[in-house]
Amino acid sequence: ATTPPQGKDCIDAEATNATASNPVVVENREIRFCHDRGLKSKTGYLKVERNWIHNNLRGGLFAQVPSSGSVEGVIEAIGNLVEQSGINC
Repeated sequence: ATTPPQGKDCIDAEATNATASNPVVVENREIRFCHDRGLKSKTGYLKVERNWIHNNLRGGLFAQVPSSGSVEGVIEAIGNLVEQSGINC
């Protein structure tokens, strides 16, 4: 609430050192009007549960395979409503 997104994605698990046993957790939220993706994971572990994800420019959830030698992005999604989220969703 006090720090705006640093990039164009609203929530990005990259460079957080998140793992399956210690993920970035987002639950019971409304994620909307992001300039790119609502939630993205490139090199982290992101767990999203019971969220309303809508009206994001280029999609709601996006797990990106990073360059070789790094951990793959992982998103565990449970009970979310994803709708009206731009292209590539």
